[in-house]
Amino acid sequence: MDERTTPTARQHYDEGQLQAALAHIGKLLVSGLDHGFFEYRVSCRIQGGGKRQILISGGKSHSFTVAAQPRQDP
Repeated sequence: MDERTTPTARQHYDEGQLQAALAHIGKLLVSGLDHGFFEYRVSCRIQGGGKRQILISGGKSHSFTVAAQPRQDP
């Protein structure tokens, strides 16, 4: 099995930008439900320094860059 897909290899990410992206997706879903139709696309690209760029497209495009954080085990 590829090491990147195992649960122990899971990354932790900057919560601020991740939460902003999730909140934006939630707003888009509610807006689409209000209008009665919607179509969105969510994609992710790897950037340098352990960052991920989340791109949300649907009418307008929105981009969020999420930095990897060091894993902190409890």
